[in-house]
Amino acid sequence: MEALKFLLNTSQIKRNYIFNNETLKEGEVFVLYSNIGSNNNKRLKFWNYYMSFLPDELKKEVLKYKFAEDQNNCLIGKLMTLIGYFIFTGKDLKISDLLKSKFGKPYVNGKKIHFNISHSGSGVMCCFSKNSIGIDIEEIKRVDVNLFRSVFTDIEFLDIKENGIERFYHYWTAKESVTKEEGYGLTMDLKSLRITSLNAEIKDRLWWLKGKKIDRFYFTLASQNKIEDVKIMQIQFS
Repeated sequence: MEALKFLLNTSQIKRNYIFNNETLKEGEVFVLYSNIGSNNNKRLKFWNYYMSFLPDELKKEVLKYKFAEDQNNCLIGKLMTLIGYFIFTGKDLKISDLLKSKFGKPYVNGKKIHFNISHSGSGVMCCFSKNSIGIDIEEIKRVDVNLFRSVFTDIEFLDIKENGIERFYHYWTAKESVTKEEGYGLTMDLKSLRITSLNAEIKDRLWWLKGKKIDRFYFTLASQNKIEDVKIMQIQFS
């Protein structure tokens, strides 16, 4: 526990509000966010220091990635998981309690706290909720939206064509965050998943959405329980 307290202090947390034994409230989602910026595909400056906080099993998962940027993002995502769990429970997360579903979605065994991780480019997010939650973050870049025509409904695609690239990321992150909440990845029929400003719907199932632009990224949260409030805390890793 002392190690996690030290990490909280040395990771240069920018707080949007002060934590005093915080507990997650119904309908609240808490998001940790980091943007390490351009690093020319080099490992973090204090790589060995940050890696020292991970148990061997998680270190192996980080080192499975070939490129430094992917290793950095994986490392930061895992550190965020440990930090967020500590914030809301006051305890270290035991590796034996960190499990994955048959589709690969990570979860905490027997605990009433849910989390999900996403990264794109130099941006990493990890969200926490009392209810099952999914998150997707994407770096906003110029893309040929026509290549993605098969995943959007006619109404969605028309909105993208008329209103620009940010609408593309609104729909794309919404669809992907739903698949991550479900834990199925991209095996879900994305075109059948209809997106509005507040909800995602397929057949008789409904998800609540919250999305926004932050820096040069766009992210969306998805839950089958209504999302009332989203709190974001930025962490800077060197």
